Amino acid sequence: MSNLLSKSLLIAGVCVTALVAAAGAIVLGPQTSQAQAPPAKTFEYAAKIVCGKARRSFVEAGFYSVAVNVHNPSKQGTAFQCKVALAGVPVLGAEGQDGQISQFKCGKIGPDRVQAFNCAFFASLPFPPGSIPSGTYPFFEGFFVIQSPTKLDVTAYYTSVGISGTAPNEFPSKVYSPSIAVERIAERVLIDGIPE
Repeated sequence: MSNLLSKSLLIAGVCVTALVAAAGAIVLGPQTSQAQAPPAKTFEYAAKIVCGKARRSFVEAGFYSVAVNVHNPSKQGTAFQCKVALAGVPVLGAEGQDGQISQFKCGKIGPDRVQAFNCAFFASLPFPPGSIPSGTYPFFEGFFVIQSPTKLDVTAYYTSVGISGTAPNEFPSKVYSPSIAVERIAERVLIDGIPE
């Protein structure tokens, strides 16, 4: 059992937690001996995320927040899975490093329903220890990735407030006008896990 890993997979349109052997075989239960393939077509959405309080480095000093809305336009409910892929350490001099990736989390969305995901949710996903910086309003960035067997409407809205005169974990001495931007996230089609 030590050579098995827990992994979330979309199988036949249902998000399940499976045990994946080192060789890649999927074990769904004691009576399942054959590997099962994911659905032939999966729709993937990758929304840029920027969260927390930043001092000037890769981005301007400020508070950054993003929320991602997911709408199921279908007349039937659907399963999906989501994860966050973090960018490498967002400080000057640390460019070009891979960031950490959370485990997938399974979800379901009803017909014509909308769900929202924000920075607190992104930070709560199961990452390797130390992936998200500690402290108040930790700054992190990357992509929120959603995979579904059916098409979804995915929109991200970004807010930021410029700040100045701050030390870590202190309230800013000057706050500038807030800004907002809204972006519709385009779908990517995966065939057997490979982008079309």
